[in-house]
Amino acid sequence: MKRVLTRKLSPASILLAVLMLCAPQPAFTQSSPDTAPTFGNIRSPSYVLTQNMAVSTAIALPAAFNGNPPLRYSLYGPGSRAVSLTLPVGLSYTAPTDTQSGGTITGTPTETVSRGTYTLIVRDADNDSASLDLHITVVPQLPATPTGFSAVPGDRQATLSWTDPRNSTITHYEVSYRSGVRGSFTTWEKIEN
Repeated sequence: MKRVLTRKLSPASILLAVLMLCAPQPAFTQSSPDTAPTFGNIRSPSYVLTQNMAVSTAIALPAAFNGNPPLRYSLYGPGSRAVSLTLPVGLSYTAPTDTQSGGTITGTPTETVSRGTYTLIVRDADNDSASLDLHITVVPQLPATPTGFSAVPGDRQATLSWTDPRNSTITHYEVSYRSGVRGSFTTWEKIEN
């Protein structure tokens, strides 16, 4: 048997019911469990980049988990300074637009850095936070390798030849030799490029 409930409502109570149904719900309410974000067992990652070589694939920084969404990420350099002031010249940080990573680092580093420490901080909706240190090293670009090397033996001499790669970072070549199979090498000649 089907039952139907009929009740007369005033226009004010209909309007109140509609407003309650249509009101946007906050992303975080006090009834949500209060869990802080965490990076779990992730160790401080280290990235080694080469000077004047573009980062071919964006470096995806680790994502945190838990916490009350939305999670917001920031990257800070030494002394808690804004990362835009402290990342190696030519690199930039982009905060994430999703929850799959802690953001990305892209660009072409133009200066060497022995080892820079940066701090990735994540904050959730009620301002709980977690942090993770990461390290970036930028090493000098290696010069191009000479090609076509040959050694022609002669009477108590050897003629060496090669094709210079015309790389401006090569300042000189050192030719070394040793007598026999064992022993240390001796620098014989320093040839300016």
